[in-house]
Amino acid sequence: AQDAAAHTTQVWVSNVYPAADAPGMLEMVVLYPNNAAEVVSIYLTKGAIVETGTWEAGDDGAVTVTLTGNAEREYDEPVTVSFTREDDMLSDGVFSYRLLDEVTPEEMDAMTAGTGDAAATGDEAAAQEMGDLGRVWVSNVYPAADASGLITMLALYANGNMEQTSVYLGKGAVTEVGTWEADADGAVAVTITGTPDKEYDEP
Repeated sequence: AQDAAAHTTQVWVSNVYPAADAPGMLEMVVLYPNNAAEVVSIYLTKGAIVETGTWEAGDDGAVTVTLTGNAEREYDEPVTVSFTREDDMLSDGVFSYRLLDEVTPEEMDAMTAGTGDAAATGDEAAAQEMGDLGRVWVSNVYPAADASGLITMLALYANGNMEQTSVYLGKGAVTEVGTWEADADGAVAVTITGTPDKEYDEP
C-alpha cells in the first residue's frame, strides 16, 4: 500500500458519524503522489469543508497529515492528524476510513458505452443506513476532465429530500439539493433543483 501511495492518489472515506449540528458527517482523506493532502468533511444538510496540507508515510502503513488551511484562510498553526493502518483501513483513533476504488478512464469509457461490467470495476457503492434519515451512498473515484478525480456522495432522506456533494479532487466540492422517489422495482429517480444557495432555472 505504501508503494502504491508513492505513485497514485489514494482516497480514504469514513462511515457516517454523528455531528453536533447536522444529521451526520463523513470525511474523505485524499493523499496525492506529490505528498499534498486534502481532508474533505461533508456535514449532511450543511455542505462541505475542504482543508489542504501535506502528508508523510510512516512505519507499518501509518500516515501523518499536516493541514495548513482551507479555502477561506491559512491556519495560524498547522493541524497534525496521525493515522494508523489496521488491515485495509486507516484510523485516527476515532474515525475509521476505507480505501475507495479508482475507476480508470478506459473502464469509464467502457461503462458509458454500455459494454462495461460495473462489478468488474469495483463499482459497488456501499449504502450506510441512517435510521429514519435515510441512506448515504459514496461512489468510487471516477475520472474528471479538469480535476484529479471525482467522488460523489448522495444522501437520500426519508422525507423525500436528497443532497448530492460532488468532490472534485484538487478543485473543491459542490453540494446540490433536490428530491427523490423510488418506483416499485426499487429504481431511484433524483431531481436536482439547485444548490443550498440558489435554485436552478430548470431542475
